Amino acid sequence: MAKKHKGHYCKICGEYKSNESFSGKGHAQHICKGCMGEMKKGNKKILDLPFGDNEFEMVDADEYIDTILYGNNEERETKTFKKLNREQKMVLKAIVQDEVTLYWQAYRQIPVNDKLKQLRNSVNIVVYEQLDFAIKDDTMFKAYIQEQVIAVINKILRLEKEQVIY
Repeated sequence: MAKKHKGHYCKICGEYKSNESFSGKGHAQHICKGCMGEMKKGNKKILDLPFGDNEFEMVDADEYIDTILYGNNEERETKTFKKLNREQKMVLKAIVQDEVTLYWQAYRQIPVNDKLKQLRNSVNIVVYEQLDFAIKDDTMFKAYIQEQVIAVINKILRLEKEQVIY
C-alpha cells in the first residue's frame, strides 16, 4: 500500500503541509495559507516548479494538474471505478469522506454541477498522490461520488442533531 502522509496536500505548491497551514476554505480546496495569500495578491494559479539545475519555471496550476491527471504521462496509470479492488475502494471511500467533510465544513452546501466536478477532481488528485493512479471520470465514478456526498452529509447532519439533543 502507498505511503501515508501526515497533514494535507496543497495542490498549488505540491507539498504536504501540517493541518495548521490550511484555513477552513483552504482545507476543502487543498490550498495552503501561503498559496492562498499569493493568489489574493494577484499571482493566481501560478506554480514555481523546479526544472533541471534548480531553475524555476512559472506554470499555470490548472494546466499542471490536468497534465498530471489526464495528460499523456506514460508513468500514470488510469483505472475505471469498476476495476478497483476492495482495498482500493475502501481507501477511495475514506478519501471521499474526508473531502466531502472538508467541503461541508467550509461551505455548508451540497456540491452540485461545477462544485461536484471540482470535488471529484480533488478526490482524484488525492487518489493519485496516495495510490499512484488516477480514476477515470466515468459514469460509475460520478454516481459513486454523488452517493457518497449524500451519505456523508447526512451522517454529519445526524451527528450535529444528536449533539444538539444532549
